[in-house]
Amino acid sequence: MGRRGYPPEFRRKGLDLLEAGHRATDLAPDLDISAQ
Repeated sequence: MGRRGYPPEFRRKGLDLLEAGHRATDLAPDLDISAQ
């Protein structure tokens, strides 16, 4: 079974937050994802 990935809405939310000036290392715990 392969990796399913994240839904487009989830990806968009993360990208919107990054574009708003948030750092990935700050967002990762809130989104329950790796900072990498």
